Amino acid sequence: IVGVTCGVGPQFSSISPFMVAPLFALGWLLFTISGIIPRLLVVVEDQRGDAEQQRRRQPSHQRAQSQPDIQRQKHAQRGREEGVEMLWELESGQIFVKPSEAVKLLNDVGDDNLTLMYDIGHVEACAVLAHNQVQPQERLAGGQLEFVELMKGKIGHMHVCDTDSNTWHNAFGTHLGIGKGVIDFDALIPAVVDAGYTSKWWSVDAIPMNADSWADTWSDRIALDALLDKHVRSR
Repeated sequence: IVGVTCGVGPQFSSISPFMVAPLFALGWLLFTISGIIPRLLVVVEDQRGDAEQQRRRQPSHQRAQSQPDIQRQKHAQRGREEGVEMLWELESGQIFVKPSEAVKLLNDVGDDNLTLMYDIGHVEACAVLAHNQVQPQERLAGGQLEFVELMKGKIGHMHVCDTDSNTWHNAFGTHLGIGKGVIDFDALIPAVVDAGYTSKWWSVDAIPMNADSWADTWSDRIALDALLDKHVRSR
């Protein structure tokens, strides 16, 4: 404003120097008002205590979880209409990565046609490592067995692999061949069945992200078959 009113450019060459001070004062007043008014509006908006304003101030993950899970409810209903069982897989790269958030999601949907895709590698990352969680972190002292108990009646399918209780390049839980990690399958497999898992399907999901993937998948099919003979089919 000062530069313009002082005569920069031929169109302002006839402005009297005596006009500089009043114009500067006017400009400063407008500048001040333009900064005050938005702040006043924000204060007034805050004082309204509007629920929508409170919702917008929430972190995005909390805001997402506070909403009715209408979309997943629609998926569950549509799946039922088509004769398809719908599954949700917990992974640490998603928004909901805490054990309690997984329980809440399924409870909020409230439809038995949407159940958990239990992936051992991903559950290890979420429930034991607390990978990719916002504070406060949530680790289950009882590990996978405690998580199975939380998911009683909610497990719809199994992805079976071992894990060294680590992540692959900080992206997701490691998926190793059975016997190459820390999982106690003689405890976990019976616990899953006791939690209400009745499906005939148990899928091998060994993807160590290297050349062992094919060999692990082949050997895991044999190892898993033996585990099912021991803990499931013998019941």
